[in-house]
Amino acid sequence: MKNKTREKRAPAKPLQSGQVWQMEDSSLRVGLVGKTLVHYKHFNNQVKRSPVSLSSKDALQRFLLENDAVLIQEGEAPRPLP
Repeated sequence: MKNKTREKRAPAKPLQSGQVWQMEDSSLRVGLVGKTLVHYKHFNNQVKRSPVSLSSKDALQRFLLENDAVLIQEGEAPRPLP
């Protein structure tokens, strides 16, 4: 049995509020990021408005990897506590 070598990918960036990911025919804007869930909007090129969706972090990161998403806008920097 042959060992299959996996293509090494750079580790995925952690999801942050405000990130914009570009895919072949759509884009995804990350809204709020919690401990396990993420609010996001998935825009197709034809649609001007899209509903807010809710998914687990793992499922969304898997979706972004499968669709070869590229980060085009960084998220917001965390605010310091007063």
